[in-house]
Amino acid sequence: TIYNSARNITHPWLKVDIGRTTRISLIVIVNRFHDLDATTIYALQRMKNTQVDVYDDSGMVCSCGTITNVSNIATLEAQTYQVPCSGHPIGRYVRISTSYIESITTMPYVAVTEIFVYQGMPGEQEDALLMHITLKKK
Repeated sequence: TIYNSARNITHPWLKVDIGRTTRISLIVIVNRFHDLDATTIYALQRMKNTQVDVYDDSGMVCSCGTITNVSNIATLEAQTYQVPCSGHPIGRYVRISTSYIESITTMPYVAVTEIFVYQGMPGEQEDALLMHITLKKK
């Protein structure tokens, strides 16, 4: 199962409603698996410069972070990225967006299979899994 945003927009994004307002401590994103072929490096790089934000009901945004370190090593495994949310912002929505453009002819897109959202208070030892979302395109 997979979610792919449209490929003909400059800054694609995916917004997920986690169902309630809470403190978010960590967001884990699983990039989709890709066959080992000529497009594998692009598939690995598609998460580069992906921004992860948390929003509350009023639209206030808190940036959790940007995925900057991506692998250049072709693999048959899906890539997993952990994005810690500094200060444990309070929010209800997670937004994943990207603007990475490999070349003038390649538009970015968001392609993920799973999102894990963890909640916790600053100073706590363990984060609790709040939601595990498996995505698919309609």
